[in-house]
Amino acid sequence: MTNTPPRRIPDHADFNGDPSGNDPKAEKEASYFANGKDLERSERIKGLLNWVAMLTIAVAAVGVLLCLVSWFYHLLTPDHYHFLKDEQIRRIETVVFSGMLVGLAQKYLSKHL
Repeated sequence: MTNTPPRRIPDHADFNGDPSGNDPKAEKEASYFANGKDLERSERIKGLLNWVAMLTIAVAAVGVLLCLVSWFYHLLTPDHYHFLKDEQIRRIETVVFSGMLVGLAQKYLSKHL
């Protein structure tokens, strides 16, 4: 059996701070958390992410609305007023209606499951 000395647990004086316990950085951090500053920062970040998500949803909704308007335009007007090709119309139908069906199914399932 080898004779190894027991491991020593470091005490406060082993660190680079003030051994008397007067650590201004630690006191500042403690007051920061005690005053709820960290909570305010978290709420600001959540608010920013919420704003970005809402903006993204609004831009997507405008895009879908423009696609629907152009699709209805092609359904209701004579051929010589059309500006989209048949392939483009099929893509609009695929994107808009498959997305709508998935969204409706997801809303239904999240409500009832």
